Amino acid sequence: MTSTSRAKLSKRGLKTMRAMFGPPPVLRTESHVQYKALFDRYMELFQPEDILELTLIMHLVNDLWLIKRYMRHQTLGIERWHQQSLGFQTQRQRSQDARKEHRAREKAEAMTLKPNDIAKLVHLEDNIETVVSDIDEIADRRPAELEHNHALEQGSAFQEQLDKWRTTAMARFYKTVELFEHYREGLGQRLRQVADQIIDAEYKEVDADCAQVPAPPLAPSDQTAKSTVPEEGAVPTS
Repeated sequence: MTSTSRAKLSKRGLKTMRAMFGPPPVLRTESHVQYKALFDRYMELFQPEDILELTLIMHLVNDLWLIKRYMRHQTLGIERWHQQSLGFQTQRQRSQDARKEHRAREKAEAMTLKPNDIAKLVHLEDNIETVVSDIDEIADRRPAELEHNHALEQGSAFQEQLDKWRTTAMARFYKTVELFEHYREGLGQRLRQVADQIIDAEYKEVDADCAQVPAPPLAPSDQTAKSTVPEEGAVPTS
């Protein structure tokens, strides 16, 4: 192995490590599918090699998820204030219309059934139907930009808070990117080099242990045979 080798995490190891971080920060109104797609794209981009790099990627994805949430809720905040304004207008209109309807009913009960009075009664009923139509129109009409502008003004404190949260999440995001870069090019690279050197040394030791040692000859050599034959006149030793 060399110091430039990049041993990526296996799918099984990745799944085990991801379980250590717990469930993702996805609300019930948000999409787990979108979160997973975002996480997978960052995994393809950075290809983590150890648990620390995976931790940094998790922080990146989670902060980006928060940034998207805060931006989305800034828009929802304006719509919410606009809906509250429409609700107030509708309630006020209903109160006014209820008083008008009550006065119209009183006049209708006081009328006699003369042709002239019948015409007035029909006119009052038409006014009541117009009132109901006006309330429906308030709820269904398309908001004007000035109405959204007013809603933005009403919710300015909430918008400011969301902007602070989004800015903080963005700062954490870019800081994490910087940490990832420093770790991969600095400490992380040195640690992997040390690990590769240890593994290379282990391979060399195994190769040395497995080196073949010459086996003794099965038949004695000529020199060995001569040294074992007694010389003439020599007294053999017991």
